[in-house]
Amino acid sequence: MRNSDKIYEKKKKCFAGAWEAFLALCGGQDTDPELEAAVDALVAAGIIDSPERWKALDFTANSVRLLLLKMGRYVTQ
Repeated sequence: MRNSDKIYEKKKKCFAGAWEAFLALCGGQDTDPELEAAVDALVAAGIIDSPERWKALDFTANSVRLLLLKMGRYVTQ
């Protein structure tokens, strides 16, 4: 195995899943059925009202904060 191949394999292990995540953010990969089902369930429960943003992983720290607050209220009702 060449030295460059060894380096490639080490980097590949360090960044496992990163390329796929990047492609998903860019729309270069199929959707995630598990994520879509979860988002759809949250919409049906009235917890979120912007499923397109969540399915596209387009959120901010504040939107995650608000989701956590809503989820907290939902599970304590």
